[in-house]
Amino acid sequence: MISLLESEVTMKLQYSQIIAMLSGRHRIASESMIAFKARLKHFQKLGFPEGTNTGKGKKAEYGWDELIQLATALEMLEIGMTPEKAVTALLPAKDELLAEVAKFTQVFENHRPEHICFLCIDLLALAPLRIDKSVGPVVNVFDAHSLSDLVQDSPLSYPFGSVSIINMSQLLMELAELASIHTDLELAAILIDLKLWGVRKAQ
Repeated sequence: MISLLESEVTMKLQYSQIIAMLSGRHRIASESMIAFKARLKHFQKLGFPEGTNTGKGKKAEYGWDELIQLATALEMLEIGMTPEKAVTALLPAKDELLAEVAKFTQVFENHRPEHICFLCIDLLALAPLRIDKSVGPVVNVFDAHSLSDLVQDSPLSYPFGSVSIINMSQLLMELAELASIHTDLELAAILIDLKLWGVRKAQ
């Protein structure tokens, strides 16, 4: 039997599949698809995710790294951020975000609270007007246990007063389900592939 570490991550998505999956996630109307594709193209022009702005004549392939980053960026657009701000916030936190999400892939059968991953976003929309000229937005990654402790034990010590929270574990499961619809892979195979990605990411 081939172990997970001896196997290879196999799921690679084409741009058309990415569009189908993410438009389904956000319930995009057919008459709004041109505008939605324009937003995805804008991310490409910003060089996000890295490696997907391949230029003309060469098709980009999206693996789990790229899919998770792009799906997260769209969630940030849903709460009112611009593509530029979403990319600026996500790039410094990319490695931490993917590492925390990867932990969740190892416990599909036992959703222990500490392995549910949340992304907390402080928009800092008024940052340019502040005395210290701080730059926003800021993102932080918490597991469920840490976030619960923070809220229950020291709610006044949390450094940000107004935050939006994205349940990354729920998002990841929905992406796997959407992949089973828009590829020729069964959900069980996709979850195995996702778990393998998590193992690789943890190395």
